[in-house]
Amino acid sequence: MLVLLSSSARRRYNDDIVRALAHPAGTEFRFRYGENYLEQDLAARYERTRAVNLAGLICHWATPEGATSLLAPCRFVTVTRIQKVGSSYVFTLRVAEFVKDLDDAKLRGLMTEGELALLPTAKSDASSRAGRLVFEISDALTPFRAATSEAMTAFENTTKALRQEAKFEDSKPIAFFSVQGLSPATGGPPLEPQGGRFELESGRRYFLDIYSYSPEGENNLSDAMTLSASADDSDLKFSSETVAKLDSRYDLIRFAFSTEQQLFELSAGLRLALGVPKTADEKDLEQRCDIMLDLRFRGSLRLAAARVAMIAIGTATPAVIGAYAAGKGSLGLASVMFIAALFTGVATVFPALKKA
Repeated sequence: MLVLLSSSARRRYNDDIVRALAHPAGTEFRFRYGENYLEQDLAARYERTRAVNLAGLICHWATPEGATSLLAPCRFVTVTRIQKVGSSYVFTLRVAEFVKDLDDAKLRGLMTEGELALLPTAKSDASSRAGRLVFEISDALTPFRAATSEAMTAFENTTKALRQEAKFEDSKPIAFFSVQGLSPATGGPPLEPQGGRFELESGRRYFLDIYSYSPEGENNLSDAMTLSASADDSDLKFSSETVAKLDSRYDLIRFAFSTEQQLFELSAGLRLALGVPKTADEKDLEQRCDIMLDLRFRGSLRLAAARVAMIAIGTATPAVIGAYAAGKGSLGLASVMFIAALFTGVATVFPALKKA
């Protein structure tokens, strides 16, 4: 089991923890570490970029003022790729289960003396043996993986532990959120990501459900805080509001989106981000803790061809009948009319082609 620590040294590291809890299982994101923060044997083993399949556990490492450093287990992952870039290592992480019934004391109790010696302390730095942020432990921690039915309870308990024990974002609390699922608007169970992304059908409508939660309750949240959705491709359209206010302790938010029928495959990213007040008057919001969901919409050539043919027949037939009724009909004229109608059908079914 690979342990990956995210410290409280900078705000961006706290944001990474929120992201780890927000991502739905099966999707991917990245963590980056300087080479001095990796266990030496681990750094040597992955000197070259490699595709791997390593079980991992993300923990928040907190050093509250005047207190002993704490480990807050947050999310299980699978490390799928380790890439060395300059003096840094980039870990591609595929999200797995939430963590249940595992705290600082229990995790330390499952580690060997050698593994405990690698844990950072408030006084350690990366130049000494202690102070590694990525290292391996021998225990697989299998009993602490939350089942699907336990996921949201485990999510809530993790946020409570972060806030109460690790004093996570203690001065200006922000809401946590977690993607519940992406499902067809016509019904059916949530879709499972394949290879880190969602495989969808173009021309269909989908719902994205997100659960937001504040461990302290709504009284400690700013009424101006929001969760927003956006896309990196103009072909992905939202049929719902794209900004939701997070003014209660918990809420279930739904964004609806779709694309037009696509002839070819379309890859797009759907971005979710918290809007957090930047100033005391709460008029300006800054986006934080954003995650990107990779989507791939399959084109449907067979269905598209059928729709084009129906439009062409419906458009050309009245014109051909009218031409013959006026005594001006001919096979050549009918052919031209059907060809023109085919172009009309293609432009109607695939409006994106008109942009090219």
